[in-house]
Amino acid sequence: RALTTQEAGEVWLQIERLIAQSDYDSAIAAAGRLLSQYPETMYAGKATASLPGWRNIAAVNKQVGDFISKAKIAQDANDFEAALAAATSALALDPENAAAAVLKAQAEAAKEAELRIRQMAAEKQKQFEALISEALSYRDAKDYERAIDIYTRASVLMPDDQRASDGLASCRYS
Repeated sequence: RALTTQEAGEVWLQIERLIAQSDYDSAIAAAGRLLSQYPETMYAGKATASLPGWRNIAAVNKQVGDFISKAKIAQDANDFEAALAAATSALALDPENAAAAVLKAQAEAAKEAELRIRQMAAEKQKQFEALISEALSYRDAKDYERAIDIYTRASVLMPDDQRASDGLASCRYS
């Protein structure tokens, strides 16, 4: 009997080390072995009382891990909205999770950068449209020299937009 209690105590110490390392899955497995091999010891009673809490923590840790994985996958796919949502969900379950906090901050920064890029592109498009409109006015007034100057500026601003090139060509051949 003393040897059985001592062996159970050693298993319990192993379980405590696993819990200290936040390895709840291994602790749960070790507790299962303790219960099956040493069911009559006080350590079996401790394990029985602790198992529901450990299982809950293990389940939450798995959910947090799943959310972190989803956040990483979304971030790699440049889906920063989904990355932010997944990281936020992980933090709702584990507010102290450093990996989730980093992923959330990265997703927020990427979303902000994306927004700035869209705003800059919209402003560039607006400037281009104003130049095209101004160039058309000069072309219609047959002031081809000024129209060419403005079409050229528009072409530099947005070289892939054919309207500036077409406007230049129409002024040069008028």
